[in-house]
Amino acid sequence: MDTGGFFVALFKKNSHIKNSMIRKDNQESTLVLEKEYAETSGGENKNCLIDVNVSSKMKQTSDMNNKIVNKTDTTSNGLESNQQSDERCKVSNNECFTPLDEDFFTPLIDFFGFKASLPIDQLMAKTSGEVRTVYFITNRVKRNIMNLNYLNRLNVIHSGLRAFERNNRVCEVKYRPVQECIHFLAPYMTKRKLLVDDHDFEKCLEPGAIKCELFSAKFAKEVRALVEGPFVVILKDYENDISKKMISTMWRFKSDNVDCFVSIKEMDGLKNKLKALTAT
Repeated sequence: MDTGGFFVALFKKNSHIKNSMIRKDNQESTLVLEKEYAETSGGENKNCLIDVNVSSKMKQTSDMNNKIVNKTDTTSNGLESNQQSDERCKVSNNECFTPLDEDFFTPLIDFFGFKASLPIDQLMAKTSGEVRTVYFITNRVKRNIMNLNYLNRLNVIHSGLRAFERNNRVCEVKYRPVQECIHFLAPYMTKRKLLVDDHDFEKCLEPGAIKCELFSAKFAKEVRALVEGPFVVILKDYENDISKKMISTMWRFKSDNVDCFVSIKEMDGLKNKLKALTAT
């Protein structure tokens, strides 16, 4: 699935990383994108990096380093934890990212109708305290940094995008999707995703509560059919065009109102992009 996106990862080096720690065969350690595309072409998961069969030498290295991840206990807040992970996080000032157990995602999958192809292994949380933010970590950072024993030598300053944040409003689920990662999440959603024309999309881009009566009859009916909570709107006819697609995160109130969960600056950017699209 080609979602587009621009990702930044920032690390602080705490100590020397020996060459012996780095995978010996660079050609084998770097999974070629063309091979990944070839294996997933024709399917909807076109642009998601997946695990592929590699040489026995690389597999041994991967298995040895993944023992840390596999031998885990599930805690009440959904985080997978183990003693070695805790020790690595102490060294890196609790900036360590940890995979979330499958039960954490079950309510979100049911509520938003996420497809089975959603790569939940790339959705992680920081290990300090209760899960407030879930981050989408790119496959290369996860595979080449987090899956190896580098986190005791690297401090993760920043990585990935905010995918979900804890709700501070009444809702069936505890977490809502975040705008900065919605282009990645929306293609996997089968529920609470509404296609709208340019007039309704523009009306969604307003601060504060927006009355459903301002929308077209069709869109207003679809919104009113939703239970209270987050949903997304996508500009119709452009949903599959990376350079032109427009998506906005919204909130359905119990009353006959909705709210746009986009910053004012980004609203202005979306409005300008919408004008450019409709003018052509």
